[in-house]
Order: sequence, then structure tokens, then C-alpha cells
Amino acid sequence: MLEARREAETQRNAERDREIVEEFQYLLEKSQQLFSGLSDLPEIGSKYWQPHFQRTFEVYTKLWKFQSQHRVLLEKAEHYGLKRWEVGEIASKIGQLYYRYYLRTSETNYLQEAFVFYDAIRERNYFTGEQEVKNSALMIKKLRYYARFIVVCLQMNNTMMMLQLLEEVKSLIDVYATTFNPVDKMEWSLVVKEMALFMQAVCSPVPTDDSGMPLPVSYRLVPRRRARADRAEPRFRLQEAVVVGNRPTQIKFSELTLDMYYVLQMLEREPSVNVASTTSTPAAIAESTPTAAAETGSAGASEAARSPEMPESATSSVALAQERAANAEGAAPHNPDTARPDSAATGESKDRARERADGEQERAVRRPNPHKYVLYQPSVSQVQVYLANAFREVGDQGCVLLYLSSDGQRADAGDGAAAAAAQYG
Repeated sequence: MLEARREAETQRNAERDREIVEEFQYLLEKSQQLFSGLSDLPEIGSKYWQPHFQRTFEVYTKLWKFQSQHRVLLEKAEHYGLKRWEVGEIASKIGQLYYRYYLRTSETNYLQEAFVFYDAIRERNYFTGEQEVKNSALMIKKLRYYARFIVVCLQMNNTMMMLQLLEEVKSLIDVYATTFNPVDKMEWSLVVKEMALFMQAVCSPVPTDDSGMPLPVSYRLVPRRRARADRAEPRFRLQEAVVVGNRPTQIKFSELTLDMYYVLQMLEREPSVNVASTTSTPAAIAESTPTAAAETGSAGASEAARSPEMPESATSSVALAQERAANAEGAAPHNPDTARPDSAATGESKDRARERADGEQERAVRRPNPHKYVLYQPSVSQVQVYLANAFREVGDQGCVLLYLSSDGQRADAGDGAAAAAAQYG
């Protein structure tokens, strides 16, 4: 009898382990499928891409929580054989997800979250063993991770980290070229040269104080640089910006020229220190303001998703992004009658409650930074499409900025029309 019980218990444990592995495989495949679909989303019309980002955040939250809870079982070769670099790849995808969301919303706090994930991957050495197993594909993943991390550091103005990463990626490319002798080694060498040239242009000249110590340089907006506006005058707000770069001879990295980089920096405010409490939703809020119960549920989800090998701010931000995406554009319309249920008890009129709720909604959906479209060497029709969408998104007091950088064409003396156009712009 005792032996039969032990056999039954063994079978139940084996069945449970099999279900855990199958659930992990399902979440992993689902996350990869949703992540691949991000590239196919349209650049304009947030109601089309917001739901996909929401589902992607949700699945990656579940995946990270699940693998952290069952890491010991999944790492066993007889079950799944989860490798350390596979965990790093999941974390890298979450960092990419945050960076893509930053590009869509122009909110620098999402950029900071991407930095947290990338930095944790480097600190924990998730991408290790690519030389021992002679895996060129793993080495390429590591090189791409470094390239993305450098871009994020560039946007964060983290000069010291950029220089460290550049030296590390140079060594990795040398190892990659000597170990595998790949056909794309020259391409990676050109990428490094492009990185180094761009960083040299950004980092020099460096201002110093009287003692010769370098001073930090930030082109982003900070509160002390904001000009005071007369409240009696109508206040216009820059809501949309279309940044177009069409100078192929200028210093660039990827599809970002030097002047485009400076313009993007000057159109953004510095990230908030406490991301969880200061980042506002990028679109319309749901029917009512978040309740204490909802906040408690979100905190519990982030606590459960925390991995002992990842920083607290990094892992909790995945669940936070799920909550942000859930309150995105395309959510249920705001109902002022249900937004303030205590208004009747306090004797507040329904009209006043509606005005108060609408004011709260307007403050919640207001972006701290203008939304930006970044276009490198686009066609005229593409510029027209993005401009039209930008004007469609602005409100009554909203403004649209068009920044166009391109090489001029010198008109010949005999061409009267071209000369007149050059003279009068």
C-alpha cells in the first residue's frame, strides 16, 4: 500500500512538472509571436497599436513571473534545460519593448526602464558561454544587445556607460571575427566605427569648471529652464513634432543624424526619479480613477513577478507597464457620473462633478513630452502622411513642429526660376 502511494505521488509530481514545462513553452511561444508582430504595427493611429502593446506587456509579465517561480525546475536538463542566456534574451525583449514604447509615446520614463533592464543583463552576465559552445548565433544576439544598449545610453546621455560598452563591443567583435570568421565581420566593424564617431561628436567638446572637472551636459528640459507664461494669455502647447533628417553626409548612427539627436533631446523632459508614481498614462484614462484596491493588486502582481536576480525597479516595471497599457487610448470612454461616486453624498451638483472629472481626465492624459515622428530620408508623400496625422491628433490649443534637415541645392545663374526660389526660400 505504501509503495502504491509513493508511485501515485511520483506520477502526480511528474504530471505537475510536465504541465509547468508546457505552460512555460506556451508563454514563450506566445511572447515571441506578439513581439514579432510589433514590427508590423502602423506608426500612426495609437488605437491600432496600443492593444497589441497591452497584450505583449501582459504576456511578458506572466512569462517573467513564471520563469522566476519555476527557474530551478526549468533549468534541469530532464525537464526543459533552460539556459542562462535564454533568461537574458527574455529580459532583452522586455527592454526592447520598453524602448519601442518610448519611441511611440515619447515618454522618457519608459526609456529609463529600458536602461534598467539592459543594465541588469550586463551586471548579471546573462549572455555568457557563447565562446565555449561555439555558438555564433548567440554571439550575434550579444552584439545586437550591446548595440541596443548603446543607443539607450546615448538617449540617456550616459557618457561613461557608452564608453565602457563601446570598448566591450570592440573586444566582442574581435573575438567574433577570430572565432567564427563570419561573413558579416566587416559590417560589425563599420557599426562600431559609426558608434565611435557619433559618440565623439556628441561628447566633445566637454565643458569644464574652473578646476578642470568635466561638467554634465543635458539638452533635455528641466523645470528651472521652463519660461513662465502669462496666465491671462491663451497658452499653446506643443503636442506633436515631425523630425525629418535628409542629410546622408552628416554624422549618424543607425537612422539618427547628429542634429536629429539634439532636436529630440530638446523636445523631452528629464525622466522622473520615481517612475511608478510620476509617469502618467499616455492616453485616455478608464472610467474612474485608480482605486486603492487596484493599486494594491498591481503592487502584488509586480511583487510576484520579481526575480531574485533582477533589480526591483526593473521587474516591477513590467507589471506597471501592463497597467499603463490597460489605461491607454481606445479604453472605455470616461463616464463623469461614475467617476466621482461621492459627489451626491457631499451635495456637489452633477454638472460640477462632471467638470471636475473632466479636468482630472485632461490632466491624466496630458503627455509631459510632445509626441514625435522621427523620419530619416523619407519621401515627400511619407512626410505629408505623418504631418496630416500630427494635425489630426492636436487639440484646439495644440501646436505641431516640423523640423526639416536637408542639403540645399545651388541654383545655376542661368536658371531664373531656380535662382528666384533659392533667393526667396
